[in-house]
Amino acid sequence: MIQPIYYTLFLLLSALEGIAAIVLLFWKPSMEKNATFLGLSFSRLLLGTLALVIVFILLYLALRSILAPFWYRNHLSQIHNALQKENHLLVSITAPAVFLVTSIFILILFNSPAAKDLGMLPNAFERIHSLYIWAMLVCLQWIFLVLLSCPQIYRQKHFVQWAVIAKISLLMLMLVLTVFNWAIVFFRMQFFAANRYWPWEFTHKAIGQRDLVFLPALVAALICAWFVARAQTRDIHKLLALICIGYFIQLSFAFMEGASFESIRTRYVNSGHKDYAIIASEMPPLLDSIRKYESRYANNIFLSTKPPGVISLYILAAKLTNLIQAENTPQDRFYHLTVFMAYIFPALSLLTLIPLSQLSKKIWDRSNAFLPSAIYIVLPPVILFYLELDQFLHPLLLMSTLLLFFRTLETHAFHWAFMTGIAIYLALFFSFSMIFTPAVISIWYGIDFLQNIRHNPTHHIKTALGLITGFLVTTLLFYFLLNYDPLLRYQHSIASHKYLKDFETGYQQILDAILLNNGEFIHWAGIPIILLFLSRCAQSVFALVKGKGESLDAFCMAFMFAFVLLNIFGQTRGEVARLWIFLLPPITLFSAVESRSLFGKNTMLGIYLIVALQLLSTWIMFKYQDPFIPFY
Repeated sequence: MIQPIYYTLFLLLSALEGIAAIVLLFWKPSMEKNATFLGLSFSRLLLGTLALVIVFILLYLALRSILAPFWYRNHLSQIHNALQKENHLLVSITAPAVFLVTSIFILILFNSPAAKDLGMLPNAFERIHSLYIWAMLVCLQWIFLVLLSCPQIYRQKHFVQWAVIAKISLLMLMLVLTVFNWAIVFFRMQFFAANRYWPWEFTHKAIGQRDLVFLPALVAALICAWFVARAQTRDIHKLLALICIGYFIQLSFAFMEGASFESIRTRYVNSGHKDYAIIASEMPPLLDSIRKYESRYANNIFLSTKPPGVISLYILAAKLTNLIQAENTPQDRFYHLTVFMAYIFPALSLLTLIPLSQLSKKIWDRSNAFLPSAIYIVLPPVILFYLELDQFLHPLLLMSTLLLFFRTLETHAFHWAFMTGIAIYLALFFSFSMIFTPAVISIWYGIDFLQNIRHNPTHHIKTALGLITGFLVTTLLFYFLLNYDPLLRYQHSIASHKYLKDFETGYQQILDAILLNNGEFIHWAGIPIILLFLSRCAQSVFALVKGKGESLDAFCMAFMFAFVLLNIFGQTRGEVARLWIFLLPPITLFSAVESRSLFGKNTMLGIYLIVALQLLSTWIMFKYQDPFIPFY
């Protein structure tokens, strides 16, 4: 039982420390340009008010502990009963301990030479460090209070459970690193931007009334997460809800830009990739554009690094738009094509949710199959990279092919393997980045083969033949009917890519690219899903090593190894916030799986937390590091 004298002392000491922290917070006036009242900025006044409320609560509890002994005993009894529940005491010690460790690290960081790359953050921290020290002292005092009061609990055998400690540490790390990632953008830190190949500039958009649209977008995302997880309705209704809410969220950010669909169109028109729509608006023959690709587009700064699928898609869109409303000039056709794209492409980007939810249903859990999709629709790259093929097409290609391959592993039917081979070729026809697709499928096939080699190896031989046959047949058809040689186009693409980006192959260059690319990808994708993904990878590795791995673990392992290969052999340096968007659907699947393991019975609270953090990250990126397509 918590001793009354210890608890009262804890309350009084914490309150007195809080008063001292508030005095120090207000001791030094703010800069004149930021001062709003009594020489203090609005932010410091707000922080001070919140701290004062906490101090009043602590004093109130301390006084009641002295003046109302009966109420006080009941209050302590409730706290003690809560701590006695499963792992609650361990959690109540671990969480403040992790906060203390990270706080000490932050204090060391702000007082080290590395602080010069942290922008204005050290200065801002200096103003509020008294509150920070107060929080650290309260955590330390709470740990001592619990250790002094509950020895009969923590001295029990098996009290220390490393799995619980790891989960709490992961959760705390998720929160701390997410806030730090926001601070990088908000305070314009040179944490990433110091790298000369970093492609994203800082922006600053004034916060106005239009930003209030973010609140209904956040509420809609949270309600949608609840609906797809808890509502007793058909899967088609959940899928339609996700698509509608995802479309609404994308339009919400366009509305915050100022003009909704026109904002989406304008962002694309002002980007370098508008060349695709300009060329398509000239209405070149579709078949000739593929057959004579090298002579037509080998010198174009963008198309020279792409397979013919890119321009083919834009030409088809231009022809469709011209059928709806015929125009005589390329300029008019360009305008109507980009209007069509602004309305349709954001919706097309949400078709990825279909194979994502279907694969989740088959490989994970039918009841939670739509949770990865609820996370996917709030990711910064998915919302902010309007009208890019990387955003609306590549994730769909990857997930559709993976769904076909999983169906192949389920049935070992030749026709499913044949269709998967076709899908792999078509993915590569639209983007050479999709080389990741055959890589992850090959590794997944190998893991599945090793797991089931004793049962019926002939099934895997039939599967391999189907995959190879489907790919080769499609290759021959495109070669003889469309004069398309993918190997020749790939060689020219790589040569052009290296020239345009000054990318040289070598150990140091590869290492530099790995550091830059992964830092950028984590920064944009979001700390919560990346940490959960890494945790899931570790869980899958242990499960497979112990011989207890399931299909989900095999997929996770294959994805992880393919991602490593992408880092080593990939031919890019920067821009992966856009180029690697196709990696996000599987990552959301793995993060949703891990969130159930992390949060246990409170899985939905965990999902709400992830959705809220990711959507807040999107808004902060939108305001302070709005993406654009660099001109290389």
